[in-house]
Amino acid sequence: MLRLRFDPNLSARQITRFVTTDGTPVVLTIYWNERSQFWYIDILQTLKDGSTTIFSGAKLTPSYPALVGVKNLFSFPGDFILLPTQSTAKDAPVGYKDLGVTWFLCWISEAESTTWKASHGVR
Repeated sequence: MLRLRFDPNLSARQITRFVTTDGTPVVLTIYWNERSQFWYIDILQTLKDGSTTIFSGAKLTPSYPALVGVKNLFSFPGDFILLPTQSTAKDAPVGYKDLGVTWFLCWISEAESTTWKASHGVR
C-alpha cells in the first residue's frame, strides 16, 4: 500500500507521480468536482512498450476501490482506495476539506486489491 500525499489547502486539483511495484510510471490527477461534491482521479500510465493510456473520471468513494467497475475497460496494476485516518470518519462523507485530513488516498497493488475484494465480497 502506498499512501499518496494530498493537501486540500493547496488546491482543488493536484498532480501526483509515482511508480507501482511492477515498475509502471503513473501520473495521477486528483480533483474536486463542485457539482457532484466528490473527489475524482484521472490516471495516466506509461506502459512497458512506451505507450501511454489514460483513464479519466474515476470517482473516489470511501473505503471502496475506485477502479472496480472499469477494470474490464482499463488495465491498471492495482487500484486506488480512500481509507479513514480515524475510526469516526468511516461513516462520514468525504467533503472537500476531508481528503488528506480525515481520509487518505492510497494505491494498493493487484494482490492487495484481490485480497480486499475477497474479504469484502466484491467481484
